[in-house]
Amino acid sequence: MKNLKFIKKRLKAVKNTQHITKAMKMVSSVKLRKAEERTKISKDYYNSLQDLVINILAKTPSYVHPFLQTPKTSSSVLIVITSDKGLCGSFNQNILKEAEKFLKNNRGKRDVKLVVIGKKGEEYFNIRKIKIDYLIKDIEREISKHYQYSYDFSKGILENKILTFDNGLKFSIIDAFLDGKIGEVKVCYSQYISVIKHPVVIETLLPIKIERTKQYKEGNKIEKFDFIYEPSKEFILSKLLINFVFVKFYQFLIESQTSEHAARMTAMDNAYKNTIDLIELLTLQFNRARQAAITKEIIEIVSGAEALKKK
Repeated sequence: MKNLKFIKKRLKAVKNTQHITKAMKMVSSVKLRKAEERTKISKDYYNSLQDLVINILAKTPSYVHPFLQTPKTSSSVLIVITSDKGLCGSFNQNILKEAEKFLKNNRGKRDVKLVVIGKKGEEYFNIRKIKIDYLIKDIEREISKHYQYSYDFSKGILENKILTFDNGLKFSIIDAFLDGKIGEVKVCYSQYISVIKHPVVIETLLPIKIERTKQYKEGNKIEKFDFIYEPSKEFILSKLLINFVFVKFYQFLIESQTSEHAARMTAMDNAYKNTIDLIELLTLQFNRARQAAITKEIIEIVSGAEALKKK
C-alpha cells in the first residue's frame, strides 16, 4: 500500500504541474503574438530610418560625425540583455555563455566594462565572480507598465550616467563614447527571427557601421533625387544619427523580449507534453500496483479459507 500511496501522490503532483505548464504556455503564446506585432512595427521603422540615413550620408561624403568614427582607446562596453524570470529553456544560458566567451577573448586585450540587464545575468556573473560595472534589474516592473520595453527606458540606459572611470567621474555610455573613454559599444542579445529560431548575436551599437556607397550591401538603393534641408543637411544628419542609435538599441531590447516569450512558450509546451507521457506511465504503474495488491489480498483470503477447511 505504501507504493500505491506514493504513486497516487506523484500522479497528483504531475497533474498539478500539467495545469501550470498549460496555463503558462497559453499566456506566453498570447504575449508572443503581441510582441511579434510590436517587433515588426519597430523593425519597419528602424529599416526606414536606416535607409534615410544611408541616403543622406551617400550624398554628403565629406560629413564627419563622432558616431561614425572609432575613438583610439582600448576600452569598450558590452551590454548583455537577459530576463528577470526563468522557465524559458536555454534562453538566458545561451546569451550568458556567449557573453562570457566574449569577455574571456577580449578582457586580456582591452578593458571591457560590463553592463547587465536582468536578474538572470546578475546571478550568472556573480556566481562566476565576474565584475559587473552596472546592473539593471527588476525590468519586469518596467515592462508591466507598457507590456514591453519602452523607448524612454532604452534611451535612459544609454543616457544615464552609469559608467565610472579611473578618475571617479561618471559618464553615460553616449558621453563616454563621445569623450573617447570607450572605443566601441557592443550588445549581446537574442535576435528574433521566428518562434523556433532566435540565435544569440553580439552586434556593434557604436560606432555606427554604415557604408557610404551608391549600392548598400543589403540592397538598399540610393535615391537619385535629393531633399531640401532646413536648417542644414549636417544638422539633420546629426539628429538622425543620435536617434538611429537609440532606435537600434530599442530594437535589440524588444527582439530579445520577443525571443524570451518564444523560448518560454516552447519550453512550457515541451514540459506539458512530458507531463502527458509521465501521467500515462504513472497511471500504468498505479494500475499494476493496485492489481498486484488485489491479487495478493485474494491469495491471502483463499489461503486462509483453505487453512480453515483443513482444521
